[in-house]
Formats: sequence, C-alpha cells, structure tokens
Amino acid sequence: MYASSVEQRERELAVVRAVAKQQRANPFVFFWSQQADQQQMQDNLGLEHVFPAIAVYVPGKNRAAAFKGDFHEGALVQWLSGLIDGKTETFMPQAPVKFKRVEKWDGKEYSEEKKDEIKNEL
Repeated sequence: MYASSVEQRERELAVVRAVAKQQRANPFVFFWSQQADQQQMQDNLGLEHVFPAIAVYVPGKNRAAAFKGDFHEGALVQWLSGLIDGKTETFMPQAPVKFKRVEKWDGKEYSEEKKDEIKNEL
C-alpha cells in the first residue's frame, strides 16, 4: 500500500474497474484492499509478495485462484475467462478465507507515521 504512489494505485484501480465492468455478466464480486489490510487473507491465498494482486475465492467450494501475470486489462479478462471455462488452475487455501472490515483508503499518500502504525499492527 505504501510501496506505490497515489497515481499508481489509481491506475491499478482503473484497470480493476474496467475488468469488473466487462465481467458484469459473470459471477464475480470485486473488491479492492490495500496491501496489509487483509493480511490473513493474503497469506491464506499465497499473495504475500505479489502486488498488485488479484485472487478469486469460491467459499462454497473452498477453492481459490491467484492471478500471476502482467497487471493489465487484457490479461485479467483472459484469466477470468479461464476460470469460467475451467481452464485456470485453482487450489485449496491454507485456511478458510476471512475478510475483515477496515478503514477506507482516504486517497492520499501514506505518511511515515501511518507506515509505522501499520508495521506495529503486523
């Protein structure tokens, strides 16, 4: 989250929004989370050192898939199509995936004080 600039995060969010718009007919729900806000989920999905990261989780089947590739619209659409077609490999997460409620990103750069606060929480 603090490894990138506001501009870079906005570009990444624009890609996710564009892909989400294209995938409205498919059973995907999109959400965006800052790097350390969902640490347990990231660990369970094997996303510890992958940023930006995209993952799919199917709670009813306890299956997941993590995108590994160039972070651009075409690659993400192709990956999601592979999931729908059953061509993309999935895995069982290390533990049940749980999402926690966190503060919304304020759209600003992170200060050194905020970085230290986050590091202390981990």
